Amino acid sequence: MSPSIIPHDRECTPAFAWRGFMLDSARTFWPPELVHEILTLLSRYGFNRFHWHLTDDAGWRINIPGYPELTRIGATLPREAFDWYDNIDPDKRAEMIARAPQDSTWGYYTDEDIREIVAHASLEGIEVIPEIDLPGHMHAAIRSYPNLGDPALASLPAKKWSHRNDLLWPSEEAWDFIEATLTHVASLFPSPIIHIGGDECRFEAWESDQELMNSLAAQEILSGRELQAHMTRRTLALLHSLGKRTAGWDELTEIAPCEVLDDTLIIAWRGFGEGPRRAAQSGQPWVYGCCDQLYLNRLAGPAQEEPAAMFGIITEDRILTEVMAEVHKAQNPPIGIQAALWCEFVPTREQLFYQLFPRLLAVAEVAWHGLDALNDSQMRERIDTEMEWLASQGVRGRSRS
Repeated sequence: MSPSIIPHDRECTPAFAWRGFMLDSARTFWPPELVHEILTLLSRYGFNRFHWHLTDDAGWRINIPGYPELTRIGATLPREAFDWYDNIDPDKRAEMIARAPQDSTWGYYTDEDIREIVAHASLEGIEVIPEIDLPGHMHAAIRSYPNLGDPALASLPAKKWSHRNDLLWPSEEAWDFIEATLTHVASLFPSPIIHIGGDECRFEAWESDQELMNSLAAQEILSGRELQAHMTRRTLALLHSLGKRTAGWDELTEIAPCEVLDDTLIIAWRGFGEGPRRAAQSGQPWVYGCCDQLYLNRLAGPAQEEPAAMFGIITEDRILTEVMAEVHKAQNPPIGIQAALWCEFVPTREQLFYQLFPRLLAVAEVAWHGLDALNDSQMRERIDTEMEWLASQGVRGRSRS
C-alpha cells in the first residue's frame, strides 16, 4: 500500500490520543473480510480505536458458550421495518428495507473470526473495543431466550408481545447470562476496555411490573433508573474482577454517580451539547462522538438527493469546522473523538463506503491535527486526491460537489 497522505505528517504528535471509529455489525452483519478491509483503511488514516457494536435489538453477532440460541435465532432475525423511526424519509426507508439483501442480517463471528480480526487490528496499531449493550437493546437475546426478559411475556410468541421486550430482567438467570457473556468477551478481546452501552433503557417496562418493584423496594431500589444503576454497579464489579474497565454511552452519567462509575470511559453521543456537557461535567474520561457531527449514517446532502439516511446533514466541511469548536467549549477536555456508522439503513458494502467517504477523511484530519486542520489550505486537495486513490482500490464514496 502506498504511504498514507491523511494524516499527511506522521512525524507530528496527534491532537487526540483516542482516534476512534464505531461500526454497527448488529443491524447489518458485515462479513469478516469486510471488517478486515475497514481495519486496513482505518490504519491508513491514523485511527487507533475500533469500537465494534456486536449486539443490539436487531441481531446478536458473537458466540457465547452455553447459549446456542443466540446464534441460531439472535443472529438470523430478519431486518426490521424501523417504521417507528421519524427521523428519516419514510418512503426512502421503506424502499431501502425492500431492496436490502435478505441475508444482510444473517451471521455471527466465530471465536476464530474474532481472534483473526483482533490480531489484524493489533498489527495495524488499532485496539478493538467490543460492545455488548445492556441492560437495554437486548431484544435479540430475549428473542433467543425469552426468560431473560419480561416474565409476563416469556410464554408468548414474539408477535404477541405487548411491548418491545428489550430490557433484561434483574433475575439470577439474567445475571448468569451477563456473567457468561462478559467473561467470554473478556477472554477474546485483549483490550482493557469493554463497552456495555447503557443507553435508551425503557424504564417503564420495569416500573409497570408492580411485583418486581415491590421486591426491589426492600433493597431501596425505587425506580427504573435506580435499578439500572444497581445493574451497572454489579456489571462494573464483574468487569473489574476480569481485569477490565468499562466504557458506556453518556446516559450512564445520569444513572450512576461518579463513585459508582469509577474509571468508566464515557462516549458522549447525544447532540445539541447535552451528551458532551454531561460527560465533561462527570469528571470521567470521555470521548467526543456527537451524533450531530460524527454519525456518518446521517445524510450527506439534501434528503431528496440522497439514499435513505437519518436527518441532519453532515458534510466534511461541517466536521472540519464544527467539531473542534465544540470540543474546546468543554472545561474537561475529551481524550479523543470518534465517528460512528449505524447500519439500520446501510445494508451493502457499496452503501457503507458511500456513507463513510469522504467524510471519514475529514474526521481523520481533525482527530490527528485538531485546530490545525482548520488552517490547512491543502487539506481539501488531499481529500480529493485520496478519493481518487480509494476509487482505484474499489472503494467508491460519495462524489464531492
